[in-house]
Amino acid sequence: MIRCFITDDEAYAVNTLKTYIEQTPGLGWVGSANDGFSALDFIRNNQVDLLFLDIQMPHISGIEVLKLVDVPVILTTAYTEYAIEGFDHGVVDYLLKPIGYSRFLKAIQKAALWLERAAVNKVDTEKEYLFIKGEHKGKQIKIEFGNIIFIESARNNIIFHCEGAKFTAKMPLKEIEGQLPKQLFLRVHNSYIISIKKVVAIEGNLAVLKRLSSDGIRIPVSPSYREQFIRTVTT
Repeated sequence: MIRCFITDDEAYAVNTLKTYIEQTPGLGWVGSANDGFSALDFIRNNQVDLLFLDIQMPHISGIEVLKLVDVPVILTTAYTEYAIEGFDHGVVDYLLKPIGYSRFLKAIQKAALWLERAAVNKVDTEKEYLFIKGEHKGKQIKIEFGNIIFIESARNNIIFHCEGAKFTAKMPLKEIEGQLPKQLFLRVHNSYIISIKKVVAIEGNLAVLKRLSSDGIRIPVSPSYREQFIRTVTT
């Protein structure tokens, strides 16, 4: 069962999605919230497999919530202009209100595939590497965790910047984030995940990473990730 949580400040939207979830086999409704802070609190303390997330909410926007959760997200909004930004953050799908049931089912199919792929590719914490699909069909690339300096989002692709090489995979940054050991890697920006062990200095809002072939690489740290970044690398 896919455990679904809804975050929306419109009661009608919540009730619509709840009804769809309850009438769809394989889905379960585990709760809802009308603001982002309540949603974050629930997700930190409960098992959630899929988050339906409105963008325009009081206090904290859906985009800000999206940056702080590590569960797959389906955005729900009445405004089409947020679609590109949402997909840049690696959302599963984007539902435009009012949401019809047939369109809802298409989004659920995407979410189910996403969760299935994440389960298959889930990294064993004892492993020191992962395999990614290369740009060419049928190609699999083995990447050692210790060789990764940082991972960069490039629209629909991600680029692994490793010692002496770069590798490209067609997948969102949020998906690979869920496959990396949290003790080794940290999201610091909408477009970057860094190797914690490679951090050698902090320069304002920049993380300086060590690379054997250069003096250092500087990666921007977004304000929303800065507190966690400082806490992680200094303790």
